[in-house]
Amino acid sequence: PYFKEKFKERVLFSEGNLTVSFNQTLNQNFNAQYQGNQKDDYDVLLTSDKLSEGVNLNRAGTIINYDIPWNPTRVIQRVGRINRIGMKVFDELYIYNFFPSERGADIVKSREIAANKMFLIHSALGEDSKIFALDEEPTPSELFKRMNKNPEEDEEISLVTIIRNRYEELKEKYPDIIKRVNGFPLRIKTAKSFNKNELLVLRKKGLSLFIEKIEEVENPKSEIMLLPFEKLLTSIECKKEEPRLNLSNTFWNNYERMKNYKPTFKSSKNAQSLETKALSNLHSAVKVYKKELEPLLPFILVLLKDLKEYQTLTKYSLRRLTKFELDSTSNKETVQNFIREITWLKNHLGENYLEQISLKAQKNKTEVIVAVENIKE
Repeated sequence: PYFKEKFKERVLFSEGNLTVSFNQTLNQNFNAQYQGNQKDDYDVLLTSDKLSEGVNLNRAGTIINYDIPWNPTRVIQRVGRINRIGMKVFDELYIYNFFPSERGADIVKSREIAANKMFLIHSALGEDSKIFALDEEPTPSELFKRMNKNPEEDEEISLVTIIRNRYEELKEKYPDIIKRVNGFPLRIKTAKSFNKNELLVLRKKGLSLFIEKIEEVENPKSEIMLLPFEKLLTSIECKKEEPRLNLSNTFWNNYERMKNYKPTFKSSKNAQSLETKALSNLHSAVKVYKKELEPLLPFILVLLKDLKEYQTLTKYSLRRLTKFELDSTSNKETVQNFIREITWLKNHLGENYLEQISLKAQKNKTEVIVAVENIKE
């Protein structure tokens, strides 16, 4: 109500799904690099962290963090939306961070929460290599400086950000190529010059995308390796003018092997541990606390099915399920805390989220997206 009264109709609200229409309006009003018809219909953008990464908002010169998230990366990402490298619009940018007042802290104890939060951020960012004692005080000036540093000045940028930035560069320089690629069918096969011989195949199976690689292309029994996506980029990257080569004599035999290969995925020990603890808590909820959790039982069964068959839950969601150890000896407070976490997940994921995922998995058959052969010349 305050925003509507103060700024009338000049506030753009980011809520619900990000539709094509909303993205166009957002870019027209807040993205200085937008190539189309730029507009000036809004003065304020009100949004959550859904726009905290991979979006240009550099026609805005001020960002107001009404909350300080537990994860410091969130704050850094927000600042990075208006502070774009090589895209200067304003001489000065203003960042305002809201912290709890003394009076408010007395009522809701939020100052203690903020203090713990600041210590966690400080510990995560670090100021030197030593291990901090629990009673050690963070340095506010260094913490503030790091919180407001543009993430794209750091050496380590998230893979998603790198790919988005690269895509935007290509889209700006070669819009015709993007249009062509969008029209390509599946099972594209190509070859190019490289410093060694290798074959790479990107496949999707259900909702999963995985990358296979063969280095000893002359050996009919050569090992098929699975690669993380970040290791794929250096092998497939090439210039626009890079000539396409003919496929080698070894291509088809290796390609058929890779098409029929059945990869096995192993979760990290940390992920396995979280899944095991989450399953244990959910089983206890169903068997021991059925009465207390009765309204949530259908959703708990959905979570159990997900853990056993699909494994789509993020580590963040798994940690919410494992914050509290639920067993037959748990006290009332622990049970109530667990109920609160389950309720949050239900509201966040949606009661029938797994049904939508399973439908997508049924529709998505195993398909080769692209095969790239590197040939040493």
